[in-house]
Order: sequence, then C-alpha cells, then structure tokens
Amino acid sequence: MVHNRVARATVDSDRGARVPLWPLSDPRHRAPFLSARIVREGQAPMTMTELWPGAPRVVGPADLGAAAAFTALVTQGYLREIWNGRAVASDVPVTPAIRADALFGSLSTAARRCVIGRASAVWIHTGAHRPRRADLLVPAGVRIPAPEVGHMAHETRLDPDEWVTVGPIRVTSICRTAADVARWLPLAQAAALLATLADHPHFDGACAAAVLAREHGHRGVRHALTVLESMGATAAQAGSPAMRAPRDPVMR
Repeated sequence: MVHNRVARATVDSDRGARVPLWPLSDPRHRAPFLSARIVREGQAPMTMTELWPGAPRVVGPADLGAAAAFTALVTQGYLREIWNGRAVASDVPVTPAIRADALFGSLSTAARRCVIGRASAVWIHTGAHRPRRADLLVPAGVRIPAPEVGHMAHETRLDPDEWVTVGPIRVTSICRTAADVARWLPLAQAAALLATLADHPHFDGACAAAVLAREHGHRGVRHALTVLESMGATAAQAGSPAMRAPRDPVMR
C-alpha cells in the first residue's frame, strides 16, 4: 500500500514520463529514485524528510538499495553528503553529533574503539576543514586498527579529561584538539585550524597550553606552545593550577 503522505507524489523520469513515487522504506519500490526530480502536483518539490518519514538520521548507499540511488539523491539535493558515502537529508541541520555519526558509520569495529583527534576532531567540533581521512588516536590498551585508506592511526596517551563523547564516538576535547593540532600539523594547516577552534565557545588557550605542558621536554611541545602564543591564544605559564607533572611520550 502506498504511504498516504506520498501517495500523490510523482517522479519526472529521464524520458519525460511521470512515474508514481513509492515510499523509500519499501525496498521493492526504490527504482524511481534513480530518476531526475521528485515533485508533487502543483506544489514545491518534497524534502527528503517528507519523502522518507522515520528514515535513519545518517544514510549510506546500502540504506537506499544501490549506490546509484544514493548518488542521484545527493546530486539532486535531497541528501547532503557529510562524510565519504554517508549523508543526511538536506533539510536537516548538521550538528557535531551528526558529523560524528557519519564518520562512525565509515569506520571498522576496531577503529570505532579509538578516539577521533587532530584535524578530524576540528571538523567534528566545528564543521570546518573536513579532512580527507580520519585521524584515530589509539589509547593504551586499545588494539591499533589495521591500516586503511580512510584513516591514519596514532598511538597516544589520553587523560580522562582530554576526550568527550560526541554522538556514537569519542573525540578529543577542544583543548586537547588544539594542543595536538599545534604540535603535530604543519604550521600553515595548524594556523587555519586553530583560528577556527578559537571561535568555538569552549576554546581555552591556557587549557591547551596546560595539556602541552604535560608533555614538557618532548618532541614538538616547544614549537606547539610558540604557535599558540603567536596567535595570542594562551596565557598559561609554569605553575598554573592546570599544569601536571610531565609524562613519558608515546605519541607518534
């Protein structure tokens, strides 16, 4: 039976014929979504939310039955691709939780146990500077995921206050993210990402400097502090209450 909310919807096919639109939730009737444009008689085009009530928040090709259907809906503007092969309805506001959900859906089981960091964390927190691959931080005791094209793993130590849960995945906190960006990324890239992070309401340059102070004397720390200071982001000095004893490095 045709869903009442979409019973009068039709599709303009490539040959100009008008084809009745069946609900996406019925896998037997997904072929019309390979056509060009979904309209209602005398009304504005339907949104994806109207078209597929109760759809998953983030979808991929498998949810639509075919990669061609996914590509067509992205091209037509009904879906907005958030991460590689993961999208949301174009009328749905994209939040950090949705970005995290999209990234989570592309990761292997082993990769999902890691913490998202560096440039990938900047993207999840702010929506800016989407990276080409995910940066996975592998805490002590977590198995390092097998190498894949879509991610890069880095062993590290993470204190409990250095990560937060966003949607279904763990992500470095704003302070830890800023510290890692300043320490590990090329200066030109780090400057752009830090400028974006500085506009985040939870950004605290002194906190980022305190995170770096925990690695005092190890590779990249002095440079990272200089980067933070050069953008006027930190006032933290030795003896700050946020400082902790230095620890042995494992990041690489």
